[in-house]
Amino acid sequence: MEYNAILNAEECDSFALDDSSVRVRDALAHGRLTSPAREFPLTLWKFGRVKSGRVPIEYNQVLTIEWLDETWKKIHRQKELVDACSKRRGYPIS
Repeated sequence: MEYNAILNAEECDSFALDDSSVRVRDALAHGRLTSPAREFPLTLWKFGRVKSGRVPIEYNQVLTIEWLDETWKKIHRQKELVDACSKRRGYPIS
């Protein structure tokens, strides 16, 4: 992850991000959402590139209200880490 790569050793201890959020973001942006009953739970799939005539599933997650809430909170906490690091470095925060 590019963000983590630019942190110095001291910043890594306080501001490094968990890269699992990148997988969630990619799946939400490029995946497919299904629900046979048009209600929760939903299923989110992200497919990879064709390999040997087969399409791998790179991400498969059942989305419940609880999962969405927990994931939103986790990603929000990571956003706060980026904001805190930016503030510490003296960058303007929008």
